[in-house]
Formats: sequence, structure tokens, C-alpha cells
Amino acid sequence: MSSKNLIKYFLVSVILSLLSLLCTSDPVISDDNPTIKTNQIVENGGRVSWYQGGDHSKVLFDRITNSNFVNTDVFIMEADGSDMKCITCNIDDITDRFSGQPVWHPDGIHCVIQVENQNSRHTRFEHVSFGINNDLWLINTRTLTSEKIFSTELNDAALHPQFNSSGDLLIFSRRIATEESFPALQGVTPGGENHWDGWQIQINDFDISMSGTNKISNTRLIKPNGNGFYETHSIKQDIVYSFTANGQGYVDDCYRVGIDGQNPINLTQSTKTWEEHATFSPSQKNFVFISSRHDQTWSFPQSDTRTINTELFMKNISSGNIEQLTKFNDSQDTYRVLTSDFDWNKEGNALIFLVAKIEKSNPLISNNEIWRIDFDEAK
Repeated sequence: MSSKNLIKYFLVSVILSLLSLLCTSDPVISDDNPTIKTNQIVENGGRVSWYQGGDHSKVLFDRITNSNFVNTDVFIMEADGSDMKCITCNIDDITDRFSGQPVWHPDGIHCVIQVENQNSRHTRFEHVSFGINNDLWLINTRTLTSEKIFSTELNDAALHPQFNSSGDLLIFSRRIATEESFPALQGVTPGGENHWDGWQIQINDFDISMSGTNKISNTRLIKPNGNGFYETHSIKQDIVYSFTANGQGYVDDCYRVGIDGQNPINLTQSTKTWEEHATFSPSQKNFVFISSRHDQTWSFPQSDTRTINTELFMKNISSGNIEQLTKFNDSQDTYRVLTSDFDWNKEGNALIFLVAKIEKSNPLISNNEIWRIDFDEAK
């Protein structure tokens, strides 16, 4: 595949971006709610993980490090975007490929990331945003040493690893190849399969003192909503995830469920709109999610990823009230904007999140940025 076609494929998954420079933009204060302020802290950034322990408050994120092949690496920085350094750039089995989607282990030293493996054809489906033909690796952020902890089979996937607060459970979205090939998808998707199908949630006991793949044990798979697409977002008291039934090509609603996988609860209840990345605040009083619900013109299946735009929303558990936190797409004629992966700080009054700006007149031009939003959670 040519590098031009590869980049065009990646626009749908919101990956293409410029190489980074630290941004020093002034905060933007919300006209509707003056307690909310947002500011851009990094250009060229991707998925983020903000450490919530007591030792530090550093942020992990991935970014493009080779624009010709859209390869990515994992970086670490302070929460204001300063003191940035790459932690995977000199690890032979990880750099010079798709690697990213980091998540902190509760010890504040280690993290787990996705890395494309030898089965990958380096397509957008095998980028860390989809996780097909991705393995999981553990990185020591201080010694910059690494070890593989989970291997996927051909056209399987490992997506969005998440730790519980004690670090003894690791969950992720697991795809097992359906082995059902479609003529229209031959040469397009891995195995010609519907890449939105074959997913479940994998729950694992995790022991960081063990070596390599022995860190993971007592594996169990759950499909709380039946067959379809699952994407894990967090595991605190419950597992929080997104689900779409029957291999449909969008992300439908966000749910919570216990580790037994029984009686899932729909948190967002907005079918046919795009709802994703729901994560509860540290206090458990609110959860934030991304949604297309502000755009009344977007509805699946009449609409698709070529026109989607998303914003951050916050729902209060007690009252059920939903507040729109960002309004990047209001009166925006030049770009359509997608807010995406995010993480909370330990205090629960700030988020760091991915913003992708795709030029409407030329969708081959796109910038991925990392922004921070500060707000009063108690409001």
C-alpha cells in the first residue's frame, strides 16, 4: 500500500497529525459556564493516560514519530505538556511500528501498551485505535525495559487495556477472528472479515511480579450484550465499556457491568448516535463520555464516519443531568472536530483529552492535538 493511501485510510480512525511542537495557547473560558476552561497543551498527540496515584501526576500518550509510515511511539510528560520524552523510541521490538494506547499500572512506574505484531499488514485496522494483530507489552517507564505479556493470533485483537485500582486485574477488548470472509472486504480488512464483529471483554488476573506472559492468568471472556463490538474504557467498581450489536459500523452506547458480565446498565441511552469512552470520575459522582448527540443531522446508518463530529459530555449520576463540556464544532466552518480518548486527574476536576481537527475542504489535512479541560465537578 502506498504511503498516500495509508494516510487516507487513517483519517477515518483519527490518527493522521503533524509532528509535534509544545503549544502555549491561552485558556478558553466557556461563555455558558465560566467555571469551565480549556487549553491546548500539545500538538501531535494521541491516546492519553493520566496517573492518579500519589507519587506523581504524569501523563502518558502516543504520537506519530514517522509521518511516512504513520508509525507511533509512547511518550511521557507533565500534565502541562512540559518535560516530554519518548519511552519506546529505543526499544527494538516496539519502535518503528504502531505502538501506543498506554495505560498506567497503579504503581506509577509501569504501563501497558499495544504493539502491532508480525501478522500485521500495517493498515488502519491494525493501528492501536482498532488493535487487530496487536500484542500487549509492559514498559518500565524509569528503566525503559519491556516485556510482552499477551500475544494475539492472526486477525485477533487486543484493544484498550485497563487496570483496576489495585493492579491485580487487567481487562481489555479482545477480538477473536470470525473466519467469515466477505468478497467486498477481501484485501481491505484483515482476513476480509467484518472488523466490527467477533469482540468480547477479556478479564485477567494480573501479577506484576511474574515474568512475561505469566503475568496474566485465570483468563475469562464475557459478552454482556451478546455478539458485536466491545471497547473497554475503565474498571473501577464496575467495567465501563462501549458496545454495538451485530457488527454495525459505529459505536452505539456506553454501559457498565460487574465482572460477572450480568445485567449490563446502559449509561448513555442514545441509540443511532455515536457514544464512546465513558469513564467515571474518581468520586464516582459523574462520568464523562464523547458523543455526536449535539449534531442532530448525524444518525446511523444514514450517516457514517466521513461526517461524524464529537464533543465531551458529563452526566451526573444522582440527577441524571447531562452537560456538554466542549463545543469545538459550534460555528466551525473550516474543520470538523472529534474529541476522543481522555483521562481524569486524581482530583476529578480536570481531563486531558485528544482532539482531532479534520479540514472539511481537504480531509487529507488533519491535526491531532492534546487538550486539557478544568471544571468544577461539584457543579
